[in-house]
Amino acid sequence: MANRSSKNGGASNDAKTKWIQRQMRKPALRSMGSATQRRECLRRLVEKSKGRCRWTGLPLKYDRRYAGGGSRKGSRKRKYLTHPLYATVDHREPGSGDCGHDIVCAYINDAKGQLPWEVWLRLSRITAFKKWMADLRKRWDETGEL
Repeated sequence: MANRSSKNGGASNDAKTKWIQRQMRKPALRSMGSATQRRECLRRLVEKSKGRCRWTGLPLKYDRRYAGGGSRKGSRKRKYLTHPLYATVDHREPGSGDCGHDIVCAYINDAKGQLPWEVWLRLSRITAFKKWMADLRKRWDETGEL
């Protein structure tokens, strides 16, 4: 099986730009400051991530088709899930560098969201956690699945 991690998440610059534009509409990110500050912060975060999840190192997907969502009111479209590698903005802690955010995959953001930041940090330093992240990367490289 081809090594999927070398594809930089299949993310073109156009897909990343459109992803930033979609993130700009999220009220939760207003803590980053003005629209100009948010756009610049998101651009820096995307650049810094190099197309990879901060925690797993897996390639991120920025294309809207991976964003998940549901049907619009009155629509017959089926609801679908967010791809586990879809890029999400993760709030670390107020006042920290890089606007207090990271770009992480939806899979990790969901797991991390259930824990306080201090607990997540301690967990991330445990050998079993590091093995889990390595296993995720290996499984992705070998099968393309998580």
